[in-house]
Amino acid sequence: MTPTTPTTPSPPGIQAPPQVAQQVAARLLALVGDPGTATVPCRVDWAGPVDVPLADERAVQAACGVMEVHGRASGRPTPLAVDYASTVAGVLAAQGVCAALLGRARGAGPAWVRTSVGQAALFGVVQYLAAATADKPEQETAGPRRCAPDSAGHRPFVSADGVVFEVETLEAERWLGFWQRLGASRGAVRDGWAPFQQRFGTATCGLPEELHGVVRRASLATVREAAAEAGVSVLPVRESTAPPVAPRAWTLSPLGRAGGGVHPPGAGAAGGARAAAAGRGGGAHRAAGR
Repeated sequence: MTPTTPTTPSPPGIQAPPQVAQQVAARLLALVGDPGTATVPCRVDWAGPVDVPLADERAVQAACGVMEVHGRASGRPTPLAVDYASTVAGVLAAQGVCAALLGRARGAGPAWVRTSVGQAALFGVVQYLAAATADKPEQETAGPRRCAPDSAGHRPFVSADGVVFEVETLEAERWLGFWQRLGASRGAVRDGWAPFQQRFGTATCGLPEELHGVVRRASLATVREAAAEAGVSVLPVRESTAPPVAPRAWTLSPLGRAGGGVHPPGAGAAGGARAAAAGRGGGAHRAAGR
């Protein structure tokens, strides 16, 4: 699969292809280093089976819930400033081509790949869709609140020297140790843990005003020192959306000849393979032959 770049605008009524998705897929497949990737028919369009007229990244984000989820913190639909859905679609396309090649190596018949930017966007917000369509709202079934009682609203931390930063930890003990070293009260630390822990599931994080006040009185060096002692990660927020470096998407290493022979037709392109994905509950969901 190779990206296509039209030299002239698309005629009226004809959608331009999702170039970002195509470019992402082509870049990832180039890393595979297998000329067979070019022999797998692959198509990426905007809407796919989504029954809504979609013609660009902004329309996809609006129609498929990305703006709603991203805007929860500000209280209004807000677009992501990057081509998120298009990038996810490119990754899905590349993975599909690799799965087709794997199936071919295992004796499966010809396969083709088709996905869309709309499907990729829905895939990206699937956990929020599940929570919103559950019999009971997630906050009722899960217990903890989205925001602390005296929440000042969702906003990043800002140190005394004006550096915007984020905090990351998965353990309550480390969260407690970090804030105690900075002088926060146990009550504020307790009230802030639940919304902080669930921020990826709720797409917002309303923390007590006291926690923001504590870091506003401390330099970034002091914050980092407390974080290092507590085992917490602190990361300054960069204004640029470009990565500081261009890391490789993946690295392939030869492991020798795999055993097991050829899988029978109907076993799926990845018949017998296992995939593991981290779940929100901390466990892993496994699927065989998917």
